[in-house]
Amino acid sequence: MTLFATLLAALCMCGGGGATATEKAVRMNPPPPPATVPVLYTTESVDGRCVGLMAALSYWSPGWDVNRMAAIAYRESRCQPSASNSCCSGVLQIHRSWVDDTAMCGINSRADLYDAWKNVCAAAVVYRTQGISAWSTS
Repeated sequence: MTLFATLLAALCMCGGGGATATEKAVRMNPPPPPATVPVLYTTESVDGRCVGLMAALSYWSPGWDVNRMAAIAYRESRCQPSASNSCCSGVLQIHRSWVDDTAMCGINSRADLYDAWKNVCAAAVVYRTQGISAWSTS
């Protein structure tokens, strides 16, 4: 038993450890559950742009034009996080060779690139290294 627990037990045995009115009120009326986690991305598209990725693109932006990247994401994957080909994965089609360089995004394997939030983070790493030329824009 820790020193704190011993002192608390001793205090309770001598009558000084009763619950306060506030403690009783908290037990009777517990706080509401935490708010749900906001949706960080959707597959919504408008006019050839992945508008459901705008928040993620803005958050991770290393200085790119968010609208342009939303259009690139549309062209690369039609806003589908599960998009894949022989070498690239996710909404911005990140090449599998970037997995080791994007661990700070929570990416440990190619499978992690299918999470759109992580994929956009990885895209920011690629952009910082290669710029917009990492994606064919013609």
